[in-house]
Amino acid sequence: MDIILKLKEELNVEKWQVEAAVKLIDEGNTIPFISRYRKEVTGSLNDEVLRNLHERLTYLRNLEDKKEQVLKSIEEQGKLTDELREKIVAAETMVVVEDLYRPYRPKRKTRASVAKEKGLDGLANIILAQETTKSLVEEAESYVDEEKGVKNGYVMWPLRTAVSGKQMTPGGAFEIAEILGKDESIRRIKIGIEKLEKALA
Repeated sequence: MDIILKLKEELNVEKWQVEAAVKLIDEGNTIPFISRYRKEVTGSLNDEVLRNLHERLTYLRNLEDKKEQVLKSIEEQGKLTDELREKIVAAETMVVVEDLYRPYRPKRKTRASVAKEKGLDGLANIILAQETTKSLVEEAESYVDEEKGVKNGYVMWPLRTAVSGKQMTPGGAFEIAEILGKDESIRRIKIGIEKLEKALA
């Protein structure tokens, strides 16, 4: 997008006036200063026009920067098509750029996504399907892997939270699950998983 031409059209002024005002703004001059003391340079653009020009200049520059960031991000993912590139380049508002980017925006890292990366989704599936002859504690212990950074507390913290309903408890997940029994522990874990899925949706 040619920002100078866009501003010329929007503000209905001459191209040279826009170029002169942009140059003065980029040099660090304030709008009141330009309006009062640089009339001869800008062709007597008034304070209101200069303020509008400055606001739109800032917006359009930010828009172009955003387009570049979005194009780079989607290209790095290997998902940038010619059609998508054209739509992004042609976008005239941040909202349109954001809407086009939304399906390609990298997901935020959550505790759940980190846990999945470390292979803990298997534990959740086993608990949900109740396909184990081992106790919950034994099953969870089998997922502890120091090399992946999956320590005992990392595995047991969500289990303890789901079973007890509290983040901090005097006893650990082992003790609480044992006191509640297998059926009640699994019921509470399912409720915890459902709440987590709703929160992530």
